[in-house]
Parts: sequence; C-alpha cells; structure tokens
Amino acid sequence: MPRIGTISPWSSKATDIARNCGLAKVRRIERGTAYFVSGGGRSDAVAALLHDRMTETVLDSFDAA
Repeated sequence: MPRIGTISPWSSKATDIARNCGLAKVRRIERGTAYFVSGGGRSDAVAALLHDRMTETVLDSFDAA
C-alpha cells in the first residue's frame, strides 16, 4: 500500500474518474499488492525485501487496509 498519510497519483486519477462517472460518494480508490508467504521465518525481514519503505507501507491484514 502507499505510505500512510499520502495519496498516490494513481489514486487521485482513479478517484477523479469515478466521480466524473457520477459516483459522488466515492471518497478514495487506492490499490495495493498482496503477497502470501509461507514457510515461517521472520515476516519483517521478508517484508523489507518486498517493498520500498520510502513510498509503501506494509500491512499485516486486509482489514488494516
């Protein structure tokens, strides 16, 4: 997911398109990538390899998104 507290350019454009299509109640559309890793081990070490900490946030569940 994009960093908490930021709005990605993709989100801004997707939200504008939705509103121009008459979906006035849409507050924000965002996208993220879900990785499912099995095998145990340290999840924080795996997360560090799968994301850019300057622009992305790692969330532990879909509910957190």
